Amino acid sequence: MERYSTTADLVTACLNDDEQAWRDLVVRYAPLVWSIARAHRLSAADSEDVSQATWMRLWQNLPGLRDPARLTEWLSVIAKRESLRYLDAASRRAQAWNPEALVRLPDQSESVEGRVMSGQRDDQLARALLSLPPRCQHLLALFVENRTYDQVAAALEVSAGSVGPLRNRCIAHLRALLDDSD
Repeated sequence: MERYSTTADLVTACLNDDEQAWRDLVVRYAPLVWSIARAHRLSAADSEDVSQATWMRLWQNLPGLRDPARLTEWLSVIAKRESLRYLDAASRRAQAWNPEALVRLPDQSESVEGRVMSGQRDDQLARALLSLPPRCQHLLALFVENRTYDQVAAALEVSAGSVGPLRNRCIAHLRALLDDSD
């Protein structure tokens, strides 16, 4: 049985610090918030983060809601903005990652012999990586980009549960190639 006959009653109870009203509000609108985050193609974990940010933003701004009957639209806008904010932050993190930063700059105090050995190791690793099957190259590149298991699974079109074993096989193959080149 519904405790609050209208959305306005529910909002009023929330504004009066009624904890049960807050629980009811979240239960009532959680599917809406979740579906908006997922519509932005966020993973389940990312959607969870967006949902929490949405509820926090609602809690902070609920006193500013002029028309409590329009809570659904207001909450939808908050969820969309939080989803976009999350995507924007993820995009900035991805752009900030620079693969050239992985290039090892020679240590000025390193000996010439050390530089030659380091260069040989880098060449050996590059050759071994290029010898891997394309699927393994793709998988390892995704992990270097700090992708989640869900994102890797989607990119490779496999289940998330198979990503770990596949990664282990690719790494074992890479190790074997490196051992053979010694």
